[in-house]
Amino acid sequence: MQKTALFAGTAEGRKLAQILAESKGEVHVCVTTEYGASLIPHAENIHIHTGRMEEEDMETFLKEKGIELCLDATHPYADQVTGNIQRACEKLNIERMRILRREENAATGADCVFVASVEEAAAYLEHTKGNVLVTTGSKELKKYTVLSDYKNRVFARVLSTAEVAAACKEIGFEGKNLICMQGPFSEELNYAMLKQINAAYLVTKSSGAAGGFEEKCEAAIRAGAKLIIVGRPKEKEQGISLDEAVLILKKRLGISECEWENSAVYPVKREAYLIGAGAGNPKLMTAEARECLDRCDCIIGAGRILDICERRENQVFYESYQGEEIAAFLKENRQLHRIGLVFSGDMGFYSAARRMEPYLKDFTVFRIPGIASPVYFLDRLGIPWEEVKLTSCHGKEICMTSLLKKHKRVCTLLGKENDVSEICKELLDAGMDHVRVTVGERLSYDDERISEGSVCELVSANFNSLSVALFENDKISEDKVHPEAGNAFFEKTDKSAGGAGMYPGISDEQFIRGKVPMTKEEIRILSLAKLHMKPDMVLYDIGAGTGSISIEAALQCPKSRIYAVEKNPEGIGLLKENMQKFHVSGIVPIEGNAPKILEELESPTHVFIGGSGNRLQEIVEAVRSKNPKARFVINGVTLETVGAMEKILRNYPEYENMEIVQVCISKGKKMGEHTMMLGQNPVYICSFGGEQQ
Repeated sequence: MQKTALFAGTAEGRKLAQILAESKGEVHVCVTTEYGASLIPHAENIHIHTGRMEEEDMETFLKEKGIELCLDATHPYADQVTGNIQRACEKLNIERMRILRREENAATGADCVFVASVEEAAAYLEHTKGNVLVTTGSKELKKYTVLSDYKNRVFARVLSTAEVAAACKEIGFEGKNLICMQGPFSEELNYAMLKQINAAYLVTKSSGAAGGFEEKCEAAIRAGAKLIIVGRPKEKEQGISLDEAVLILKKRLGISECEWENSAVYPVKREAYLIGAGAGNPKLMTAEARECLDRCDCIIGAGRILDICERRENQVFYESYQGEEIAAFLKENRQLHRIGLVFSGDMGFYSAARRMEPYLKDFTVFRIPGIASPVYFLDRLGIPWEEVKLTSCHGKEICMTSLLKKHKRVCTLLGKENDVSEICKELLDAGMDHVRVTVGERLSYDDERISEGSVCELVSANFNSLSVALFENDKISEDKVHPEAGNAFFEKTDKSAGGAGMYPGISDEQFIRGKVPMTKEEIRILSLAKLHMKPDMVLYDIGAGTGSISIEAALQCPKSRIYAVEKNPEGIGLLKENMQKFHVSGIVPIEGNAPKILEELESPTHVFIGGSGNRLQEIVEAVRSKNPKARFVINGVTLETVGAMEKILRNYPEYENMEIVQVCISKGKKMGEHTMMLGQNPVYICSFGGEQQ
């Protein structure tokens, strides 16, 4: 029975340990740290040894254990360790294999400089300006102290051990300039660090895929940081690849063909199943979900979710719900091909599944629906889902007062034991003591409990943090509930603003635009605010252009009727395209000239005039003939338009509260290393009229 020694500490070493665990031979795996030991697979034939060894220690160790084959899978830059292993094996006449990493081409497209050593990297940096993120390890950190301002410029990322941190502090790296973290590091995390420290340079070794070289390169490209790459010492690159080592070991040790191969040669893309586990009771898990879990090699989820999953022979269970942690586990365990990621409820309702998806780019992803706990809860209460505003205060804050002023029923996931109490206090402070509250705890389990009471009765009560609560405002009748009514904010996705959010104003870049004038974002926000919109208004958008005002008004007040009047056929076409893009209804595009085209339209309650064709006075008169109490907002860019506004005030004394605001917008534009503020044309916003004129 062959005795093998494996010097690991790298991803290649851990993969070899997994192969050797399938053999019948005795295997001694040597790692430097306890963390490294925790990543080695447990098997009867695997013996793990922790701690650093010098050449004499290695020689003694190999001799005492009777080692016949020594595998060196240490880090590509661990030159001293590799030399010690080589000399010890030569003295004892033990066969040695050096396992090398594949070279990477990740630096393609990056602004990079290649140097032969860390000393050369430091010498290069001495003649530069800007912050530096160093990722070449703590052992060589002292070489950067030759930089004249290293304590301010250089930010070192090192392993998160007390020993390393103390050594770094001793040579002057501490506080914000010392980042102690254990990898692997994703591209996003590398990018965030580079941006956080405003790095102009990133120093790295060409450490291959397992060392995160590609992720660092891509992050540097995105962050605009120059890469300084310490090249691998070619003269010492003698050995075999991981692929070759696996094939040799399997043949020599009599390991049967595995269901998997290592990452370099495995031909089939791995599969990830995002599975909704339902409300909590295993009986509510769908048959599709159970069948999928039966087929998975590995099941991952929070502890309480894993508890409801039946464990099967040879399945790996990994407890975690952190994306970075799960990604690292999957990267280190390539033998696991079919992964089941289990989430409570359904992935479509405030689920962690969405945050996990960016880490699954190398997987074929499948989604298995589940039953969300609010759905289960509302079914138990006999309340249709479409009559309820669904939300969550799990890990976020919500304004229940605002929600209940627009919605008769609001159902929310709870996040803390005192969430119901805090919401009740908020409602009492707002004078909404009439609101009824229903709370569902341990939903779907045998000890499920549903409690009901008024805000006053439940203000001091605490409930299970994973419960669901329903708040009902009976003072709002069903026919007056307008989900977006009176709300100057609405949900939309805008990449320039970092994703979905609640805020006014669609960015100009979101609209399909031609040569037709458009009311710009900042002016649009102010104009709509001055318009004093209502849920069921009838709006004339005269001079609609691309339809930016009409689109935004329709999104905020979906039950309104909007007549978008535009004389330019190109503008009408763009308006229709934008209506389709933003999925809005309630807008009627009308091609023609105002005021004549207005004659056949129903009476308006609100009017926005963005372009009048020098017929402002006539348009106002035409609208007043239909509704003298209509609310007007007029945009103008010329003094002549301002003069026309003043004439309207003279003709109609009832508009004595007319407001004219001049708005001057400047926007920053990057020009080389500087940012210039470029001013736009001043815009006059005139508002008057309405029921409270």
